[in-house]
Amino acid sequence: ALKSQMRQAGAVHHLIPLLNHNQNVKFLAIVVDCLYFLVIGNQEAKTVMLEMGGTQQLIGLLFNHTQQYPKLIQNIIRLLKVLSTCNQNKQAMLSMNAIQPLSSHLMTSSAANSQGTSSNSRDIITNCLMILRNLSDAATQLTGLAPFITGLLSFLSTSQDPNHIELTAAILANLTVNEANKIAAIKSSAIPVLL
Repeated sequence: ALKSQMRQAGAVHHLIPLLNHNQNVKFLAIVVDCLYFLVIGNQEAKTVMLEMGGTQQLIGLLFNHTQQYPKLIQNIIRLLKVLSTCNQNKQAMLSMNAIQPLSSHLMTSSAANSQGTSSNSRDIITNCLMILRNLSDAATQLTGLAPFITGLLSFLSTSQDPNHIELTAAILANLTVNEANKIAAIKSSAIPVLL
């Protein structure tokens, strides 16, 4: 009930501009977290995020922020996971080349996870894979995905997590509907990896 009251009072509208005007990563992490709780389960709030440029700003933050403050990255990716279930946000994320930073954070977190250097890395990996799975059914006609497909196959061949394996296989299944992606996957040893 409180979240509903906050949405009706325009909290989403007031929080989105804060993403653009503050470089304090701890402050940004809190703003993104607040938006997550307001947007989850509410289609209207997801639409407002897109219409006010919030989705675009989140992708921009992903491109511009490395793992210097993992909580910010974790919160952005968690919010993008919720937004990626909305068709309009999904298309916008694809048009902003969201696959690139998501893939980068996936691989960085995977490396940190295998070395045991990040406690947040497993959540980031899972959420990145869920977003990419959500985007992949609408990304079948995108070109230039060969490096991404190669990275997914490499990740698949080393992952020990059944959930991560399932999500990665689902992404690859969607992307390889496209002939060029199918060829790229085969060139990257997809068949032996999958077998």
